[in-house]
Amino acid sequence: MVQLSQSVSEANTHLEEQTEQHLAKGKQLGLTFVTYKTELLYCLPHKSKSLSSHPPLWMLGTMISARLQIKYLGVFIDESLTFKHHAAMLAATGNKVLGSPNFLQHQSCGIPTYIAYHLAMTAILPVMFWTSPAWWGGTPGVIATLRVMYNTIAHWITGLPLNTRTTNLITLAHLPPIEAHLDYLLLRYAILLHFLPGTHHALGPLYHQPNTHASLAGLHRL
Repeated sequence: MVQLSQSVSEANTHLEEQTEQHLAKGKQLGLTFVTYKTELLYCLPHKSKSLSSHPPLWMLGTMISARLQIKYLGVFIDESLTFKHHAAMLAATGNKVLGSPNFLQHQSCGIPTYIAYHLAMTAILPVMFWTSPAWWGGTPGVIATLRVMYNTIAHWITGLPLNTRTTNLITLAHLPPIEAHLDYLLLRYAILLHFLPGTHHALGPLYHQPNTHASLAGLHRL
């Protein structure tokens, strides 16, 4: 629509008119206008222009400003689809989840290594690799922040000194290289899609929220 219009303002006008028509039809069917989901209507602006150069959209009296990135179905989508911001947010979330069981690990006392490994695989890594089949495309720069957190988890599992070589650390923690693990999750999802019937809702397994609280519930019994 933007390409067919002579200006961004004209594109906005067309979009507002079309959306108003759809909203009017939806109102007849009992469908409501959800304000907090409207960011998807006006994301991914042109790189060469600043956000201030994009006039806002107006939908039923609600102003929708242009954004460089939005969060949709738990995934942070940026203007260039690099997913670097999404990976950074996942690393921060993984660090937050690690804070819950972190106090249980100690060199002289605490939980055994195999329990720490189990908690990492069931409660921490699923949060860090949230929807990875959607954003992992083999680009090393995307997982730079996740790699740091991945090594931190390996240190927590093993209790080894911080100056331990990364290759030895990952091996002793019984963790695969982070790229290999992401490739495995991607391949597993591709195989799952291949064998699903045509009428199946394919996004279900991809957007299944890991039950972190259930995995951490056993900590109180240790």
